Amino acid sequence: TQLTKIKFTDPGAIYLISYIPDGVAAVEQIYELGLNKTILATSAINSIEDAFKPLGQIAEGLIISDLSDTTTQEFRDRYTSIYGKEWPGQSSCASVAYDDIVLIAESIKSVSMDTEKIKNFLYYVRNFSGVSGPITFDKNGDLDREHIIFIVENGRPKPVE
Repeated sequence: TQLTKIKFTDPGAIYLISYIPDGVAAVEQIYELGLNKTILATSAINSIEDAFKPLGQIAEGLIISDLSDTTTQEFRDRYTSIYGKEWPGQSSCASVAYDDIVLIAESIKSVSMDTEKIKNFLYYVRNFSGVSGPITFDKNGDLDREHIIFIVENGRPKPVE
């Protein structure tokens, strides 16, 4: 229904905010509806195995914004050891989720369970050595880390210069 409504507005591009199963379905439906528009997507769909291979040729040209993957080798190795498969990349959210839990636990230890104090604690996190890489939050509470723009070519995300 949403895509049919979008089709009649004739947008210049479509910004897709979705996890892989719904994102793959949406890209397929966009193609089936003949919406020949540039598709911009979030990091959640940045997966060769789970998104680009199933989509095949229609994945070509997808533009994706993602964080640079600065996950430590130790964490990648632990992931491989536990799950028996290669590190799937930053978009798996495994390293970021791990760091989230560690930071929340650190804040609770430092300032109690008071949510306002936890929020203020996190605002002042600078260069925390996380498994996903160094973590600093800016004055708005946003992660201060470089994002990279990728375009899917030959079934693989390639950084846009």
